[in-house]
Amino acid sequence: MVRASSLNNLFDRTLALSLQPPMTGDNLLIITNGGGVGVLATDSAERYNIPLRFAPEDVQKELKKHMPEFGSAKNPVDLTGMAGKDWYFKSVRYAIAHEWVDGLTVLYCETAMTDPMEIAKGIAQAIKEADVPDKPVSVSFVGGEKSAAAMRWLVENGIPAYNEPDKAVNAMAALHEYAESRALAAEPFNRFEDVDEELARSVIEEVRAHSDRNMTEVESKAIFRAYGLPVAKTELAESEDEAVKLAEKIGYPVVMKIMSPDILHKSDAGGVEVEIEDEAGVRAAFQKIKKNARAYKADADIHGIAVQEMAPWGTEVILGSVDDPTFGPTVMFGLGGIFVEILKDVTFRVAPVSADQSLKMLSDIKGAPILEGARGEAPRDRKALSEVLSRYSQMITDLSDEVSESDANPVIVYEEGDGVTIVDARIILKDKKAE
Repeated sequence: MVRASSLNNLFDRTLALSLQPPMTGDNLLIITNGGGVGVLATDSAERYNIPLRFAPEDVQKELKKHMPEFGSAKNPVDLTGMAGKDWYFKSVRYAIAHEWVDGLTVLYCETAMTDPMEIAKGIAQAIKEADVPDKPVSVSFVGGEKSAAAMRWLVENGIPAYNEPDKAVNAMAALHEYAESRALAAEPFNRFEDVDEELARSVIEEVRAHSDRNMTEVESKAIFRAYGLPVAKTELAESEDEAVKLAEKIGYPVVMKIMSPDILHKSDAGGVEVEIEDEAGVRAAFQKIKKNARAYKADADIHGIAVQEMAPWGTEVILGSVDDPTFGPTVMFGLGGIFVEILKDVTFRVAPVSADQSLKMLSDIKGAPILEGARGEAPRDRKALSEVLSRYSQMITDLSDEVSESDANPVIVYEEGDGVTIVDARIILKDKKAE
């Protein structure tokens, strides 16, 4: 699947996808007769994640033969406003056939010295003679009615043409995204064999006995744990004394949380206490949380209060899933905290996701540099996070007949080699009554 940003962009991208092959490499070469449109195209390439690289020396040497001395063969290749049909023809024919070039965008600004139709025919002839059907080309003509007619002719002859450089580069981005998407989709998913689906289903069956859809955090974590996901140590206490024993067993400091299928947003209910250091703190927190929960929802079914290890500080991320009616189980990943709440910096995939697909998801978000180690920070453990994402995707795929939604938030990612801890987990079951 390739995403379009608007209705017009849908048609622009569809034109390229219907006429050209996928762009299977990262090297886009731009040929132009105008520096201004070349700069616009360069900015577009950066924006659409195909940053331009300078062409190799042998490519530059050959292309310099088809431009005046003050032209540039780096990338964009500026043939200058003196370029006519012959220079375009020779440059395009050589460039598209070169092994370094994975895709070609040709720009033309209409001038008094040239005929747009002749330029279009030169481009088309060069592509035909080069005979490399596995490499895509897009074109942009900037001008008046003659340029518009030339672009219509190009489209009729199988070459997508646009009236703006940005559209031509975006078309190449669509072909590049399609190639990446197809390659990732073809990669097999290697199942994790150390999972216990039977245990996970037994937890669901027990929940179904007393609740239609909502699971507590402890129940959700039991399912996560069955799939080898690194959840923080969490145990359920039904009394103060039991909470004290569990806190001593887990080790101080601890976190305490209300456990009720009727209170999903625990913080809103005053149902969370952190940094509890001793027995007195446990007892005070137990009483306070129960009191707040009753004030928030008097008839809530309270299972008890969870006692959880206090996870060390790290980088917060979020995992989520929805069983989509069209695509089936889908996985969401993003940075946690304000990044997901305010910036909505997330990415999605259809589950399950392989190791390479999960690594690609980590790189897809705008906040990716934070995980890679920005501004002197140590890199986060992307390898461990990638495995967590893959395991999570297997879990929601295996249990898609039961699980409607789920999330792990926050997930704390530590420095490279130190792993990941899932602090909070939530699963909402499908409404069997509706079925």
